[in-house]
Amino acid sequence: ATDAGPGAWPPSAPLQPGSTLSLPRATAPGGKCGIGGVSVTVPAGAALLPPARPNAWVDLRPPAAPSPRYRSLLASDTRTGRVILFGGWDGAGLGGALNVTWSYDPATNRWTNRSPATHPDLSGPDCGVCFGTASMVYDSVANRVILFGAVQLPFGLPNQTWAYDPDANTWTRMHPASNPGYGHDFGLVYDAAADRVLYFGGGSITPHYYDIGSNRTWSYDYANDRWTDRAPAVSPPIRYGARQADDSTADRNLLFRGCTHGQGPWPGRQV
Repeated sequence: ATDAGPGAWPPSAPLQPGSTLSLPRATAPGGKCGIGGVSVTVPAGAALLPPARPNAWVDLRPPAAPSPRYRSLLASDTRTGRVILFGGWDGAGLGGALNVTWSYDPATNRWTNRSPATHPDLSGPDCGVCFGTASMVYDSVANRVILFGAVQLPFGLPNQTWAYDPDANTWTRMHPASNPGYGHDFGLVYDAAADRVLYFGGGSITPHYYDIGSNRTWSYDYANDRWTDRAPAVSPPIRYGARQADDSTADRNLLFRGCTHGQGPWPGRQV
């Protein structure tokens, strides 16, 4: 930017990584105010975010990002604002599961491949993640991402519970005495007030993959590594593929829609 003279300076100036904007001392007409010694430097390699617009999607175009994938698992680290991504399916047959952990920082618009030494396995012999048999959420009290599901197929392999520490970049296999069992497209949400991960519904795996759903309600306590069958007296009708969210202000777990049953790869009747 250049000195526009006393009382006037550019209303806006584009900045690029590695550039510096300096505003010399200037006085507004009438000598009522002035600024000086202002210098803004954008570090080399920094990512500049496009301006936000109300009620509009903005393509952020980060400089590097995970490859295209289907059914990747996402969780929001509310402590730092980062988004944690795990897995996904690249479409390359049943062995196309991607056992990678990425984090996204919206402040810098950057994805980072964390490459932890140990991680859950959503791959062979068949692709568990591409069938919707795993999900994960962020536990804000423990600062852990909790992943649960039938992380491998065929159906004889056990479900697993994993915890990811985003600060230490480590996945840890948990060993609870019991768990909700097999299911696909179940709901998983974290209740901060109760400090519990809540599991609801899901479709059955056997004897047919897309079969009638369930209305099971389980909770997971990370501190004690324990899944508990809550068995509430009243619950929504059976379903899978519903969407859930935690309303922390009202202290309620909200559920919307889902399917009751299906045949083959086609979803069933909506509820």
